[in-house]
Amino acid sequence: MEMAIRVCLMSGEDVLVQVVPEMKVRDFKAELKGLQPAADELTRKLSRVDVIVQDKQLVEDDETIMEAGIRPGVSVQVLFSSISPVECISQSTSGYDRDSLLVVQIPSSTMLIQNQAFAACSALTSVTMEDSVSHIGELAFGYCTALLRVRMSQALREVGNYTFAYCRSLDTLVLPDSLSLVAEGLFKDCTSLRTVTIPASATMIGESAFSGCSSLCTLTISDKVTHIKEFAFANCSSLISITLPESLVGIGSAAFSGCSSLSTLTLPDSLRYFAAMAFSHCSSLLSVAIPVSVTYISQNAFAYCTSLKSVSIPHSVFGIGAGAFADCELLEDAQVPSSVVELGEGAFRDCHHLPSDHPGLRVSPDQEKSDVEELEELQDPVEREDSNLGHRLFKRTKKGTGGSRMRVQGLDTGILCIPLCLVQNSRPSTTPDMLLVECFLRHGLLSCWERKGFDA
Repeated sequence: MEMAIRVCLMSGEDVLVQVVPEMKVRDFKAELKGLQPAADELTRKLSRVDVIVQDKQLVEDDETIMEAGIRPGVSVQVLFSSISPVECISQSTSGYDRDSLLVVQIPSSTMLIQNQAFAACSALTSVTMEDSVSHIGELAFGYCTALLRVRMSQALREVGNYTFAYCRSLDTLVLPDSLSLVAEGLFKDCTSLRTVTIPASATMIGESAFSGCSSLCTLTISDKVTHIKEFAFANCSSLISITLPESLVGIGSAAFSGCSSLSTLTLPDSLRYFAAMAFSHCSSLLSVAIPVSVTYISQNAFAYCTSLKSVSIPHSVFGIGAGAFADCELLEDAQVPSSVVELGEGAFRDCHHLPSDHPGLRVSPDQEKSDVEELEELQDPVEREDSNLGHRLFKRTKKGTGGSRMRVQGLDTGILCIPLCLVQNSRPSTTPDMLLVECFLRHGLLSCWERKGFDA
């Protein structure tokens, strides 16, 4: 049953408001915002309403009108106040309507935008930040599906994960040079984003940072970036050309997987490794030259690159992982150098244009053998110099027809099998230790190792 409550505004005017006993205090305050005099729409939305009932301020927004003691004949006063800058951008205290907020201007006194502060503001189209803002929390503007323009603070030091994720109308954004990290999922599934410039100070592009940005066609990566994490640019289906900087050391799993328009790829000489599926399903890629700094081509790295015709593999490569070039239907030039001592199963599967005597088309029965054998820990394990990250080598106690292998158990990388032929390799310029170190570097297991007393 509705009842009429007389409320007294700050101007001294009395107004009747229709409520029901079950209404929450939160909803009551939202109704009262519309009574704020001489306020534009944005000011009204970014304001706070305090309700005082018989000289007691209501702070429990989850209470009902009845529980709060609001009823006909009871004195109810309403106070309107501007929200302080930090409160203005905090999810818990801002009190604005997420479905109708159109424009946000962050004032110059603000340093922090908190987690999810404006998340899911479905009508928000424009955000302007003053240069005082140094930190933006996770998902601060995530799911703002109408957001078109963002003016970023030039003093930003940290932007949280998924800050602009799923902002599907955002088409361009300039990241400030003050950022050293492009955060995880920062622009994930921003399907209208066309142009991105990675700031000159950035050294890493985080996991899934631009994944699903299907309109992204122009990408400039600064020459300080050393690592591109997994899925960073996955399914950027409009990306045509990539020139990676000479500073780049590693590319994570599936980092460029599904970039179906990518036809030109330049890998820098600084690159040490690219992980599994790094460039898989790049169906327009025509050719690729592996730099001499790379020692291993990871599994499925270029699988399903159906337009790939030519691959240049240097003599620095000693292993090609399973399925590395699988289903590259047009591949016709892929010389496997004599340095390769490990050729993974199906490395060149269904590459029908390769010569019939190509080593990648031969299937060894040894490759089909089970790799399950008893392992014996070495008496003198290899350990990282960093005492907090101990990695140990293991050796098979049984030798099958597939040859002995060593297993390296890593804190973050699971288990990696290494053929013992690598440590028994007789190339005069390469010691067993050097081969192991190359392999560990490829998988990111070490920055510095001390190798002692191992006899293969």
